[in-house]
Amino acid sequence: MEMFKLVVSDFDGTLIDSDDGIPVTTVAAIDQYRRNGGLFAVATGRVLKSVLEYTKDYHFIDYIVSLNGAYIYDVNKEKVLAKQRLTLKAIRALNKLYANDRILCYCTPDAWNIYAGIIKVEKGLYDLQKIITNPEKFINDNKNNIYKMEVHFSTKEDAVKACKEIKKLDLGIEGVVQIHTKKDFVVEVTSLKANKLLGVKKVQELLNINNNDIAVIGDSYNDLGLMKSNYYGVAVQNACTEIKKKADYTTSSNDNKGVEKFLEEKCLKEKK
Repeated sequence: MEMFKLVVSDFDGTLIDSDDGIPVTTVAAIDQYRRNGGLFAVATGRVLKSVLEYTKDYHFIDYIVSLNGAYIYDVNKEKVLAKQRLTLKAIRALNKLYANDRILCYCTPDAWNIYAGIIKVEKGLYDLQKIITNPEKFINDNKNNIYKMEVHFSTKEDAVKACKEIKKLDLGIEGVVQIHTKKDFVVEVTSLKANKLLGVKKVQELLNINNNDIAVIGDSYNDLGLMKSNYYGVAVQNACTEIKKKADYTTSSNDNKGVEKFLEEKCLKEKK
């Protein structure tokens, strides 16, 4: 019998492995958990369409809290539950600050729209990543459909400094640092009214379940709000130190089926 009514997992670095895949056995464990009456959700910085790509062949996710909580989707009903876009004023302010010397990304539910200016994009593009050449035109054409922006930095110190700079703008937005590689630190910017914790709370309210019926699994800084909440916090072994300190339980790494092992240990074993 499952211990939790809702399990919420981060995506990158948590549910999916380093090869950008989800093991078949993990999907099977999630399926068994759901068959036993549990609900499974994903809370991620990814755009909605990217997560939905993983559900095309096999349905195993009930809710998606995408774009760090800015766009929440009921997979079963194919319905948007809540959304919180960036204001046009905030988008233009970020564009003015960083477009000349940083890689900028304007995130819609369907794509990462990347403006690099004169900067060379060294890595190849993934699916749903699109290069744009005229950010002003893109902003004007999509002013009501941008829910998150990403600003790339080469050092963590510069990214942390940018978060403080963004807060001082006093435009109702905040930045969170995500570490992509040793030379790529990304500040993810959303409305102050949108983060993973607020997104999960909206799902919780819809389901009318208690805090102690929810487990959250994560690895990085945009999961800290969830770990600091009254939910049962789970860190994968590859999580950053801050996540591990706040977690109630540590499972194995994302490359060693951490989510699957948590489900087997805490949600699928019969209670004695």
